Amino acid sequence: MLRKNPDLRADRFVERFQELKQTGERQYAAGDYSGYRSIRAEMGNMVMGLERDPQLESILEGRKRDLGISFDSGLGISRALALSHGLGRGRGRDLGL
Repeated sequence: MLRKNPDLRADRFVERFQELKQTGERQYAAGDYSGYRSIRAEMGNMVMGLERDPQLESILEGRKRDLGISFDSGLGISRALALSHGLGRGRGRDLGL
């Protein structure tokens, strides 16, 4: 059912991303930097997965605020997430530089 309903997939993505962000912040504050890095890697994998799911990416464009994006980069949701949360390999690599 989840695979067939893009709105449910979007809800689940937002929920999971928010959970990971909060968990990562708690781990960082507690000094668990290894756990923090693991969480950040998982968030990065989620963002990279969006590039393979244009339907989900399109739905999430309207949920930027829920994902912690407070600006319009014009780059698409996956790149905006990477920029706003410091995920991925960096902007230069994404732009082919």
